[in-house]
Amino acid sequence: MKYEDFICIGKVSGCSGIKGLLKITPITDYPERFLKLKRIFLFDDRKSLFALNPKDEFEFKVEKCEATASQISLKLEGIDSKETAAEYVNFEILIPEEERVKLPKGKFFHYEIIGFNVFNGSDLLGVLKKIDNYGSHDLLNVVNAEGKEILIPYREEFVKKIDAEQKRIDVELIEGMLE
Repeated sequence: MKYEDFICIGKVSGCSGIKGLLKITPITDYPERFLKLKRIFLFDDRKSLFALNPKDEFEFKVEKCEATASQISLKLEGIDSKETAAEYVNFEILIPEEERVKLPKGKFFHYEIIGFNVFNGSDLLGVLKKIDNYGSHDLLNVVNAEGKEILIPYREEFVKKIDAEQKRIDVELIEGMLE
């Protein structure tokens, strides 16, 4: 089992109640997906290890999902106490990549475009290293040949085209953005 075969859709942020509910911080544009989950995998990124359930299996069966406007909670089979649930705080919630949400043509998951070359017209600005979120919108974090970071808002006004085959992102920057 390899981490690369999964995608992270959330993180265990705490536990709730005495019956082992896990509080979840979603890391997805589709939090409603939690309501349909049948199974998940838990990953401890501090130790780079997949967690085992009480039956020594990697797969955790979802017994119940509770969702409100501000919180998602999961009840997993075999996690039946607050103490057991607490052991999984800060673990990543993974699903197999083939179970991810299918996006419309021309839309991409962030991890799919990391490493793409970013061009402003015919000028290579650098390579997309990561995408950060500072609230109002995502920022493309591009690193140029000198190692300097360039932050570009991930908005239609600036990102004009993403070509997955060419591993290329075309942007149109306004004056002063590169200074």
